[in-house]
Amino acid sequence: MLRSDDFFSKLNNDIASKSDKSDLIKSYSDTLYKTYDIPRGLSSDYLTLKIPTEDASDFLLYALAIIFFNEKEIQSYFSPQEIKKYSKMKFNKISLDFPLTFDMIQIRSNQWIGKITAQELMRFRDAQIINYNERTQRTLERKITHGHEVYQIAINEAAVKEIETSYEEDAYIPNTITLNIPDIEGTDFSYDSETHKLTIYSLKYFDILDGYHRYHALSKVYTKNHDFDYEMELRIVNFTEDHARHFIWQEDQKTQMSKVDSESYNQNDYSVFIGERVADSMAHGIISRNKGIIDFPEFVIAVKCFYNTAQIKRSEAMKITEEIKGKLDQMIEEDPTIIDVKWKRSFIYCAVCVMKNCNSNLAEQSYMLNDSSKNGIYNKQYWEGHFNMRKAIALSELLKELNKKVRR
Repeated sequence: MLRSDDFFSKLNNDIASKSDKSDLIKSYSDTLYKTYDIPRGLSSDYLTLKIPTEDASDFLLYALAIIFFNEKEIQSYFSPQEIKKYSKMKFNKISLDFPLTFDMIQIRSNQWIGKITAQELMRFRDAQIINYNERTQRTLERKITHGHEVYQIAINEAAVKEIETSYEEDAYIPNTITLNIPDIEGTDFSYDSETHKLTIYSLKYFDILDGYHRYHALSKVYTKNHDFDYEMELRIVNFTEDHARHFIWQEDQKTQMSKVDSESYNQNDYSVFIGERVADSMAHGIISRNKGIIDFPEFVIAVKCFYNTAQIKRSEAMKITEEIKGKLDQMIEEDPTIIDVKWKRSFIYCAVCVMKNCNSNLAEQSYMLNDSSKNGIYNKQYWEGHFNMRKAIALSELLKELNKKVRR
């Protein structure tokens, strides 16, 4: 199957245009159940875009395409072999063979820890037994998709993309996926403490309590490369919905770093690479996370925004490192007192802006830009909220205007 951006854009647009018509959704769900034995609840989740269509198996996408696409469009996305196979397939034909057996260590009477591979998790996905339970998870998010209002699982697509890239580059450090055996009728399992095996004899679905973004990223990578595999820690629990909600709350209470601090630990980001090497070249404590004259996380964000490090290669990162080292030394040589006091957040951005755009009088121009940017509208425009590329460009434009006035 051709899982292209064009395919998902068209499918999501077609689904969104009908997602608020409950009678039509019911009719489509009935059709999919009668034709392919696809459970009505599962069909409804995709037909309302509650679950991203990217998480669906190729078979489910074919079934959805039958509803919304014409024959020529279907033939452009599915091979003749796939059309022949899927047109006669039933949903229960791709269900998993039970019992499911996991090598697990029991932590408590209703919690076990083990491991799982990406391919095993994708088998669960294709059998559609990974469920996002909105009664226990975070609230669904209102979105406007192709001009239509839908309520979807809240997904940070930027975070998913970063995880996806890390998977592809074999740079992601595995952490836990948490699956819940829901406390509902039709569930049967046991644990053998001697063999350390958790055996699930029957199960309608797992609720995914933690790790949905990682699961979503895995789906994206796996659909591009079916040979992709990745081993990760698996936690299986058996919680009631009340207990599951408390688990979600408890996870959210963990102490979290600010966004700027968190980004400064990303070893795949060239702005961090540059920041660490510049900091190592300076006297101890000048650039540091802990009470440095120049706060390391803010310095890294400034480098990222002014030098656009998301678009560079390693050789360019090395050149930028040497450039910043030289200009920082030049700035200190021009005014040794510049490192006698801690730099404010605004001055860090002004100084890096000057390093990127100027070759002389660096200390003087940093003071000038900082003083100008603190007055009136500039204060609100540049310093409120997270610093970003847009603010970096605006600050660079301000520096140009100030230099024009000085030359006059």
